[in-house]
Amino acid sequence: MVKDALDITGRMLNDKAEELFRAGNIKYDNHDYTGAITDYSKAIELNPDYADAYFKRGITRNDIGDYMGSIADFNEVIRLNPAFSDAYLNRGISKHDLNDYPGALEDYRKALELNPDYSVAYYNSGIIKYAIGDANGALEDYNKAIELNPYFEDAFNNRGIIRINTKDYLRAIEDFDRIIELNPNYAFAYNNRGFAKKMIQDYKDAILDFRKAIRLRPGFEEAFYNLNDTFNLI
Repeated sequence: MVKDALDITGRMLNDKAEELFRAGNIKYDNHDYTGAITDYSKAIELNPDYADAYFKRGITRNDIGDYMGSIADFNEVIRLNPAFSDAYLNRGISKHDLNDYPGALEDYRKALELNPDYSVAYYNSGIIKYAIGDANGALEDYNKAIELNPYFEDAFNNRGIIRINTKDYLRAIEDFDRIIELNPNYAFAYNNRGFAKKMIQDYKDAILDFRKAIRLRPGFEEAFYNLNDTFNLI
């Protein structure tokens, strides 16, 4: 009888924890991050092994800039579920935000070990590798991200930027063409494609791209600068 009562109490606590978790999700979706964190915390108090509540609280803490708090939450998720690849990915994002590049790369590596088809992990790894001067490593990561997700606009954009910086202008243009095919409103792709066209002296088309970027993103200072600079070259 005592065991039955304890089981019933445990189920009631877990049900209440799930109710709070769902309430937290609604608040998160409505951008009430403080309220969401409060609900997730209450859910964890009722069920200290609630990995999903730690995970969502970690996401929310990262969103408000509490990177150390988010890392602590993702640590708990990984303790409870060491095979949770999303926890490694998001802990890596928080470490990246703290400029802990080695720690972030290690977390992305672990996420890929658990999920070899995780295109976002390759993409995030590429961002860090490029930031630390490993352009070749970044290019490999973006190639893999695109191989896994041929619709990954940001990966095409970042790969195109690397190709510009290595003077591989024609293939950079191909990357920006692909982005525009996927998303005709991607202002940065027009600006970057215009820059690549300017570098191969295709000034007329470069000007068209810069103007398109400005129409899509009024106040786009880099596009205005590139447009004026191209006019000066004609």
